[in-house]
Amino acid sequence: STKNYLDYQKYQNQFHKVYIDKCNNPTLIDLLDSLQNSFVRQIYLSNNEEKLFAVLEEMNEDHKEITNYFKKRDKENLEQLIKNKHWEITHLDMI
Repeated sequence: STKNYLDYQKYQNQFHKVYIDKCNNPTLIDLLDSLQNSFVRQIYLSNNEEKLFAVLEEMNEDHKEITNYFKKRDKENLEQLIKNKHWEITHLDMI
């Protein structure tokens, strides 16, 4: 499979932007943009390509779950996933 990290990062940012912008809170949007850009940029600088690919695969699984919760209008599980799992920094060795 192709490992095009620049495209991946661009599409990941677009994905997050969809639900972040919906909150209509400019301060929160700016804060989350800043955190996301910093965190994601650092992860992509990792030299361990195997680990990097595994982390990105994990993120993709989260994105699938997020999309499913949106489709089901399942606010509780969506909130828990985003707050407690998706934005959690679990790979400290990569930043």
